[in-house]
Amino acid sequence: MTGASGNLGGQVVQLLAEQTEADVVALSRRPTAVPPRVIARIADYADGGALRNGLADVDTLVFISSDGEGTRVLAQAASAAGCRPVVGRRTVARDRSGVHHVGRNQDARG
Repeated sequence: MTGASGNLGGQVVQLLAEQTEADVVALSRRPTAVPPRVIARIADYADGGALRNGLADVDTLVFISSDGEGTRVLAQAASAAGCRPVVGRRTVARDRSGVHHVGRNQDARG
């Protein structure tokens, strides 16, 4: 789960921790408090090594926020780590990086 220290990301981490038995990994550029059972990891789109380490052993990625370049870097790191990006928050289309986005800016025909 990226963006775990933000308002939306923090809420999604909380919901995942409460509603799933799966391990939840919270990724953030800075240390952040996380609910019990959640694994907090530091990862920054500008640091490919830290990003790959943060995604180690992650099967499914919940992708909360990034700019265009960050999306590309994250998609590459996720692919290299063997996880599949699933959700982003701004669109409902699939962009060139292979990340599916959810939000109000585009329709689902993408």
